[in-house]
Amino acid sequence: MFGTVVDVDYIIKEIEKDAPFYKNSGGGVTFGGGEPLLYPDFISAVASRCQSEGIPVAIETCGFAPWRNFEKILDNVDLVMFDIKHMDPKKHKEWCGRSNQLILKNLERLSQRDDIEVIVRVPIIPGLNDSEDNINSTIRFVASLGGNIKRIELLPYHKFGEDKYERLGRKYALAGLKIPSDEHMQNIKRAMEGYGLDIKIGG
Repeated sequence: MFGTVVDVDYIIKEIEKDAPFYKNSGGGVTFGGGEPLLYPDFISAVASRCQSEGIPVAIETCGFAPWRNFEKILDNVDLVMFDIKHMDPKKHKEWCGRSNQLILKNLERLSQRDDIEVIVRVPIIPGLNDSEDNINSTIRFVASLGGNIKRIELLPYHKFGEDKYERLGRKYALAGLKIPSDEHMQNIKRAMEGYGLDIKIGG
């Protein structure tokens, strides 16, 4: 284990080093994870400083957090990248450890905020969430929300984590799982395209 304890001022100084890049590229700061919504007060403080300096702010979230945590940061966020891993609450609990009910409710609430852009991201994991039934349930749910959800990004499963687990001496639960083919990803994309949303493969 290693790391450094930092405060808001330290983070802002690091961000400011790249300010010219943000201005030239149109990019900004993204808070990823872990899960940034576990630290809403800190994220809100940093995000507020970023926006006051004209730097756009995005967060990546699995959506599993109390809505009050969302409320603390949303006024200082421009974009939310929100994961949906499975629509079936029982299977979601089996594979992720928790039901998806809070996650889906949070996405419903988030979709009603017209001041924030939302991108829904769906990791495609062969044999776990890529069935026709789950794909159809996912796109129907997202399309029913309307509002500020502009795009769905389909993220094909990759094996980047296997080496990390090996170095840690831990068993990799998805060992042997195949990466979805380009054809399979295109088929899923086509199945989702009839609902009026922009569907993209990759982030």
